[in-house]
Amino acid sequence: IAVIRGSVVDEKGNNTLFRYEPVKSRLFLSTYDLYENNFGIYVEKLHKFKPKFIHTYPSAISVFAKYVKQNNIEFPTLKGIFCSSEQFFEGQRELIESAFKTKIYSWDGHSEYATLAGECEVNTDYHVFFEYGYTELIDKKGQVITQPGIQGEIVGTSFEMKGFPIIRYKTGDFAEWVEGKCKCGRN
Repeated sequence: IAVIRGSVVDEKGNNTLFRYEPVKSRLFLSTYDLYENNFGIYVEKLHKFKPKFIHTYPSAISVFAKYVKQNNIEFPTLKGIFCSSEQFFEGQRELIESAFKTKIYSWDGHSEYATLAGECEVNTDYHVFFEYGYTELIDKKGQVITQPGIQGEIVGTSFEMKGFPIIRYKTGDFAEWVEGKCKCGRN
C-alpha cells in the first residue's frame, strides 16, 4: 500500500518526501509536499514500489490525479484506491477513478476507533463494520433511532480500544439509517 494521507514523512530526523516501511510493506508519500514540481518524484517512487492500493484523502489524491491524467501516466499494478476521512465533492470521484483507472473504496471512521463504515464493491452506500465497534444513531434528545429514514448523530463504542475503552462516543458526525439488503448481500 502506498499512503498519501497526512503523515509527516520523517526518516531518521529528516523530513523527506517518502519513507518505506518494510514490516507492513507500505510506502509513505508526504501529503504536505504535493506540489507539481514534486509529482515526477512521486510517480517515480510509485512505479518502483508497484503498489496494489493507495490509501489517501480525496483532496490529496485529486491534486495528484489531475497531473496523472494530463500526463497519461499509468499505474498497472493498482487494484484500488482507499479514500477516507473526507467527503467527496462533485467530480472528485470521477476524476480519480478516470486518472488511475481503478475503483475507489471509501470509508469513514475516527481516530478514536469507535465506529467504522465503508462502501462495498457494488455501490457508494456505507455499510457499518460491526466487528470494529458498536454503532448507534441518536436523535437530538439523545434517544437511539430505531426506524429507517431518520438522520441522527453517530455514536460509537469501540471493540478495538482495550487499554482505554471508548463507550458511546458522540462523534459529531451525522448519518441516516437505511434499512434493507444491498445488492452485495450486506445490510
